[in-house]
Amino acid sequence: MKNNTLTGTLAIAVVILYILHFSSNNNTIPEVTDEKQSIDLDSTLSTQDSSANMLSLSDTLSLDSLKEADYSRIGFINMFKVVEKCPTLKKDIKKLENQQAEIQRQEAQIYKNFENDKNKMQKALENMNAIGRLDEATYQQKMQEMAQKQKQAEQEVLALKPKADNLQRSQINITTKRNEVVQKAIDEINEKLQLDYVLVQDGMNTSVFPLNAKNDITDQIILVINK
Repeated sequence: MKNNTLTGTLAIAVVILYILHFSSNNNTIPEVTDEKQSIDLDSTLSTQDSSANMLSLSDTLSLDSLKEADYSRIGFINMFKVVEKCPTLKKDIKKLENQQAEIQRQEAQIYKNFENDKNKMQKALENMNAIGRLDEATYQQKMQEMAQKQKQAEQEVLALKPKADNLQRSQINITTKRNEVVQKAIDEINEKLQLDYVLVQDGMNTSVFPLNAKNDITDQIILVINK
């Protein structure tokens, strides 16, 4: 009887321990689940923050944002090379250069002739003085002759001025014609290139030519200065 009672008691104890064991396991499972949910939530928030940053970065690189910083397209022209490679333009410039060179040659020759006459005169006076034949009257006469030659040389140089003036006008006309030809070429190619500015290197000078008015802030500058 006692053995049956002990056996029954042990059986009940085993059942209670079994129930407590699984009850304990069931209580710990939600804790693990809660931790996992917490990790998943942090991961989700981190992903959302990252996505938000990516959207913000993408937005700053969008075409709409770039409209605030509209870049200009700039072309460059070497005018010397254009003239050199275009026979029509080169012909006019070459003719002008030849005329200018001829005027310079004539002017240089006038000064050279005067210097030669001056040197001959000085040498003749030195020789006359060396042999004792140079008197005051002769010296004054030679000085007057020298002054006359100098005046003549100056008049010959002055006579070249109308030619130089005509040459200058021709140069302006040729330059104007050249610029018109180049401008037509720019207008034609700019239909495809859509440039905003053209830099033109012409000899030692580089000029800027705007092809549209979108970057013209002249009026805004005037308003600021006059306010």
